[in-house]
Amino acid sequence: MESEFITNLKQTSLETILIAILVFSLTMLIKWPIKKFTAKFDDNKRKAINTVIVFIPMILSLIFNGLYFGIFKSVWFDTIVFDSMTTSYLLAVSVYAVFTRIVILVKGGITINNNDELSKETIKYIKSNITILSKALKLDEKNLTNVVSEIENLLEIRNSIIFNTSFQDLPTTEKLNNELNELEQKKEMLTSSISKTQTQIKELKETLNKKGEI
Repeated sequence: MESEFITNLKQTSLETILIAILVFSLTMLIKWPIKKFTAKFDDNKRKAINTVIVFIPMILSLIFNGLYFGIFKSVWFDTIVFDSMTTSYLLAVSVYAVFTRIVILVKGGITINNNDELSKETIKYIKSNITILSKALKLDEKNLTNVVSEIENLLEIRNSIIFNTSFQDLPTTEKLNNELNELEQKKEMLTSSISKTQTQIKELKETLNKKGEI
């Protein structure tokens, strides 16, 4: 999981990495007061309130990417903003996963192997990551559906122009081709992201399944 994290890091722009670090840092700052505040509640009420934490990095990623692209690129909440938001969100979650694992080791958490039982803290961490990754997966799948729909619509428009023998609108055709190329790149990126996220979820579930936690 760490090697995949490093590979993704090398393929990510500096702006997205900085936003992910900012999202991670602010999430941690917001998280601790919430958990401290809910510590005095019973388990059900505490868990219900703590579910808010799951949405914090997603909301922060949307806000910071929206502001960055709006202020520096003059693009407000376009498809590229949501693509960058997904990348920075997943990266922030990966940083959180690595950080949590380090904290567990520093605090003297048990080493996981085939003969050990998972600690409650580790089980909670794994299940939390499955939940976060599942939400990210649904978001990517929704974005992919929208991109595929846009591609189909543009192809239909382009074909209607190409097969119009009475009038050939070359500038419009060229513009449509450029848009289609961009959408195909987004489709490829989302497909790759979905595949990686599905693999991560599968690996985490297999870890719990081996220990009889699913």
